[in-house]
Amino acid sequence: MGTVEIVLLVIGIICVIVGIILGITDNNDHDKDMNPAVSDYDAASQVSKVSQTIDNIIEQKMQDIEDKTEARLDKLSNTKILEMNEYADGVLKEINRNHNEVMFMYDMLNEKDKEIKTTVKDVNGTRMNRNTNAYSEKKSHNKQSVQNKPSVKNDIAEVILDDALSSNEKIIKLYNSGYRDVDIAKRLKMGVGEVRLIINLSSGNN
Repeated sequence: MGTVEIVLLVIGIICVIVGIILGITDNNDHDKDMNPAVSDYDAASQVSKVSQTIDNIIEQKMQDIEDKTEARLDKLSNTKILEMNEYADGVLKEINRNHNEVMFMYDMLNEKDKEIKTTVKDVNGTRMNRNTNAYSEKKSHNKQSVQNKPSVKNDIAEVILDDALSSNEKIIKLYNSGYRDVDIAKRLKMGVGEVRLIINLSSGNN
């Protein structure tokens, strides 16, 4: 109940009081006319009772207004509290959802990081194996080349040469057999420089 309603209620009560007082006054005048023994004390007593009754009515109304106001305030407070609780629940749900999304992304990044590390490790292992295999093949090839290299005979004079071969062909044959250019020159009775020139020319053509 608002302030305007309270003011109107008080004005109405005052009007009632005035009406009652006027009615009592008229009754007293009438009683005096009818019974001159009625004193002014009786009229004052009646007015006091009416005033007490009006005070009780006003106090009761004010108490009712206070109770209603308190009830409305309690209801409003409860409503606001419920709204705040609902809002807080919504905020917490949103925070939990964002947290779950962040954790999901973090787990995905960890998985990708593990995959990348595994891939790099595999690539490095493959590269090392390839280098090891290449080194082993090269070493084996060199060893085989050394093994396949014709052995040099102790005496070049024992080598049988076909007379149909030219001097250049004889030089190349002896050189490929592992003999030195100096020994070849002695065997064929040629100059060392000439033998070396023929060997170099033959190597350049190959």
